[in-house]
Amino acid sequence: GSPQFKPLRPRRRRIEIEVSDDSVSNGTETDCEERRAAKQASRWTPGAAVVTQFGGATCRKDGDSVSPREPYCPQDLQEATVKSTSRITGDSLAGEVGDEYRDVRHVVLALPPLKSKPENAGSVAGNMYEPGDVAYVMPRNRSSAVDAFFELMSAPYRQLRWKLMHARVVLETLSESGADIESLGEDSVRERRPTEVYELRLNVRQPCSLNEIVAAHFDLNSIPTRSFVSSLANHAANPLEKSRLEEFASEKGSDEFTMYAHREKRSILMTLRDFPSARPPLETLIAIMPRLKPRAFSIASSPAADRGELHICIALVKYKTALRRIREGVCSAFVRDLGPNDIVPLWIQRGSFRLSYEPADSPLILIGPGTGIAPIRSILRDLHAKEISAKVPRRRVLVYHGCRYDHIADSPHARGDFLYKEELQSYQNIGLITSLRVAFSRESSQKMYVQHLIRQDAFEVGTLLLSNPNTRVLVVGSSGSMPRAVTESLRDSICVASRAQLDAETADRMLRKMASASRFCVECW
Repeated sequence: GSPQFKPLRPRRRRIEIEVSDDSVSNGTETDCEERRAAKQASRWTPGAAVVTQFGGATCRKDGDSVSPREPYCPQDLQEATVKSTSRITGDSLAGEVGDEYRDVRHVVLALPPLKSKPENAGSVAGNMYEPGDVAYVMPRNRSSAVDAFFELMSAPYRQLRWKLMHARVVLETLSESGADIESLGEDSVRERRPTEVYELRLNVRQPCSLNEIVAAHFDLNSIPTRSFVSSLANHAANPLEKSRLEEFASEKGSDEFTMYAHREKRSILMTLRDFPSARPPLETLIAIMPRLKPRAFSIASSPAADRGELHICIALVKYKTALRRIREGVCSAFVRDLGPNDIVPLWIQRGSFRLSYEPADSPLILIGPGTGIAPIRSILRDLHAKEISAKVPRRRVLVYHGCRYDHIADSPHARGDFLYKEELQSYQNIGLITSLRVAFSRESSQKMYVQHLIRQDAFEVGTLLLSNPNTRVLVVGSSGSMPRAVTESLRDSICVASRAQLDAETADRMLRKMASASRFCVECW
């Protein structure tokens, strides 16, 4: 999945932990339901105390100031311009949606000129990024989805659609005063008072229209939650719809809601269509609607080789649900529709891996199956550019890449999903890459993955790790079994190269020591 934007400054938070029994028939959520219900009165009910302002002074009567909640978008948001987009997988793999579907796009963006230093410590301004950094892209809903939203909503929404205004949302968290609700008796008098007041930052520039808020802020494609349908139930005019929504939000209806929302992958937009009488007022909908979140992508370009540009490699998400509905990710649809001169809002964050040029000849072991090859391409382009300018000497570079096919079996001239194949092979031909090893997992009945290739090269890999204390290892790709399998293959390589003088436990300690020194980095999603 895609990650949320993390606050850059450490903040003290109170976190409630619930321990449940996963052996109950209806799952862990049911086991916690009674305790949640007991504490519900001490929590904020979405829409219970929401002040929405469209222009003018604050709507709050007491005049207290409000503090902005940490936004998904930092102030260092840049508007990059699309120069080109291209599919770098075979056309046959991007056809019918199914198990073989694979559509990866290479997007070239022109960065805006650097105006000032970034405000956030973890952000990177303009062309100051380095290999290993990450681009966070803020997607937008498709115009067809936005049109569908306004067609489903009531007249007040449509009247405000194109009106420019200053939108401000202030939320008040209401809670019980005094002791925890569980310790209060039935006759106790409970006083509800706001304990936290904060402003909800919208992912839009001000002034804005409601159309812009829906396009850039509402996550219309997300799967509804039980709290969302509970809020809809409070505003359903039709008794049957109200009853159905209340059932979904209840403990007894958890199985029904799972079938409705999660198994069938229904979206927020589909839920609004299914319950046409449930139309909350605008201020409530803004508070309960899930926000579009940034999507993180490893940068595939080098500031030394690609001045003024940013390259990202994006695998589009498109699949069929259990009921054969086709679902496409919001960011995937956003990228698919991009054309020249379109705007892509983004910001850049420092990555955990740093390409060290001290010492300049330190070896590199780069492991990146799938789109994990993107940051490896960034590193190679940076090395090549600096070698040309005679700034760094050549070093040993081992590259391990994994994909499904080199060519499609029934069409030998059809391209597979070997990403950046020609570029990587050219780097091998000129000696920039010492060894390029590619695992094709579906070209034969026996599956081959990057960890298998590392084991085949165990003596070479292990010797490099043991003989040179400056060797750096980068593992990039999808999470799951890959990171563990690759780590185990590196551990076994150390044992092989030591000629059985080191056991697995000692090799593990060596890898942990490398990780603590930032010489062994694993970045997965």
